[in-house]
Amino acid sequence: MNTKQCSHHVEEVSRPYAQRNGFERDNVWFMLKLHEEVVELTQTYRMKTGQARHNELQAP
Repeated sequence: MNTKQCSHHVEEVSRPYAQRNGFERDNVWFMLKLHEEVVELTQTYRMKTGQARHNELQAP
């Protein structure tokens, strides 16, 4: 998946989610959402490579 495809997918998924939950997706929302996804990716990587602390071994 390239950046354009990823952006399109995020748009398709997040637009109805925002409408259902009554919030506007602005630049701040997109930045915070990106941050959230990077944190989850990092946590999964650390768990898979045995680098997570004991209390981080629980899946979110």
